[in-house]
Amino acid sequence: MAMIRPVEKAVSAQGTGRVHLEFMIHSSELMPGGSPYFANEADIERIYTEIKALFEVVSQHCRSMTLAEFHTWYARSSPPHQAQED
Repeated sequence: MAMIRPVEKAVSAQGTGRVHLEFMIHSSELMPGGSPYFANEADIERIYTEIKALFEVVSQHCRSMTLAEFHTWYARSSPPHQAQED
């Protein structure tokens, strides 16, 4: 499934400094005809099935949080960023 490949790639790249994955979908894409990719109810059911599978994979590697929660976590867990000297 196409949505799982980026997750697998990110998980396999641990230690590269990546600390988050972000998932976003517009609500209009979850209704028939709201997107050229999802023209009918069968297409919508397919995307829900794919999203459920995606979340099952992601939940094995990630903790869900809002962007505000991520900001708070990142600010507390990361050392202060320093400007690089040229």
